[in-house]
Amino acid sequence: MGAGCCVHDDTTKGPQSQMEIAQEVHPMEMEGIEMLETKDQEARTPKFTVTIVSARGIRNSDWLPGLGKPDCYCVATRGSTEVYRTKVIQNSLTPLWAEEFDVFEFNDGEELEFKVWDSDLTGADYLGKVVLVKEQFMVDGVNGDFLMEETGVNIRAYLDLKIKMQGRDYPPAPSTELEVTVEKGKGDNYGMRINEQSKVDLQVHQIEQGAVQRYNESVKADMQIRKSDFIVAVNGVTDSCEEMMRQFSKSKVTLRLRRALTYVVILDREDHTQKLGVVVPLPPKNDVIPILDIQEGLIKSYNDKCTAESDKIQFLDRITSVKGEAGSAESLHAKLDAMTGKFQIGMQRAHAGNFEDTLRTGW
Repeated sequence: MGAGCCVHDDTTKGPQSQMEIAQEVHPMEMEGIEMLETKDQEARTPKFTVTIVSARGIRNSDWLPGLGKPDCYCVATRGSTEVYRTKVIQNSLTPLWAEEFDVFEFNDGEELEFKVWDSDLTGADYLGKVVLVKEQFMVDGVNGDFLMEETGVNIRAYLDLKIKMQGRDYPPAPSTELEVTVEKGKGDNYGMRINEQSKVDLQVHQIEQGAVQRYNESVKADMQIRKSDFIVAVNGVTDSCEEMMRQFSKSKVTLRLRRALTYVVILDREDHTQKLGVVVPLPPKNDVIPILDIQEGLIKSYNDKCTAESDKIQFLDRITSVKGEAGSAESLHAKLDAMTGKFQIGMQRAHAGNFEDTLRTGW
C-alpha cells in the first residue's frame, strides 16, 4: 500500500440527480425534453369539467302495466368518442346523477353530445339528447337546463348540465326562487299534485294535464314549475299549509317557489341494530321521505363528522333515493331499513320552516 495514494471509486457514487443528468444532456436535447414535459403536462390538465346533474320530463318507455318507470343513464361523447357514462338510476322519470368528470381533449369542429337511455334487459331505449357546440360553453361555461331533442311526440324533456373551464368555477345557477301566476278556466283544474305529508311545507309532487302544464308550455325553462319545487307562498299566504292548499280552490294563484337543491351523502351503518335516528311521516307517501327531526343514531353521527353546517342532513331535507334507486317512499323506507355497510342516499334540501308538532314516529 503506497502512502498518500488517493483512489477514486465510482462504485461508491450514488444515483445521479435529475439536475446532474440534465447537465450532461446537450442543450438541443434539453429543449426537446422540456417540450415533451410541457405536452405531457397539458395532456394531464383537463380542458373543462362537466357535471351531469339530472333530467326531467322524459317519456316513460316502460309504459306497459307492471314495468314501472325507466332505468335511466346518460352517455356523454365528443365527436365519436365516448368520454363518460353515468350510473343507472332505477325506476325514475326524474333521474338525479350529479356525476362530475373531466374532458382532456376537445378538437375544433367537435360537438359535446349527451344521450339519455333507458336500460332494459334486452338492450336500451333511446330517450333523447342534448348537443352543445364549442361556442356555447368554451368561454364562460354553462349551468342550467337544456331542452332535449328527439324525445318523442309532444314530449318536452330537459337535461340539467354544468360545465366549467379549467381553473374556473361553475357559472352561477339560475335563480333558485321565482314567482309565477297560473290561471285556470271554469271547470278546469291546475293538474298539480302537491306533497303535504310533512305538515310543515308544500312540495310539487307531480304535474299532470291542466293549467300548470299549459303554463309551463308557454314559458322558458327557467320559469317553469317543476316537480320537487317547494311552494313558499300561495296568494301571499305563507304560515299555514292548510290555508295555502285552500287557495287552489280559486281560479288564479300566484306562487312563490323555491327550487330544490339536490345532493348525495355516503352513510356507513354497522348493522341493523344501529338506528337511523330520524323522525319521518308514517306511513310514507309519494316518492320522497321528509325528515321531521334528527335524534341519536346513524344520521346524527354522520352530521357530527361534518365540518360545514351546509354539509349536514337537516330538518325538512328529503330522502329521494337509496343506492341510486328512486321509487315510492314506502320502498325507500324499506331499503333504508335493510341497508348495512357503506351506501349512498340522494337528498333534496327543503326551505326552512316552523316545526309544527305532528303525529310522527321515530325511525
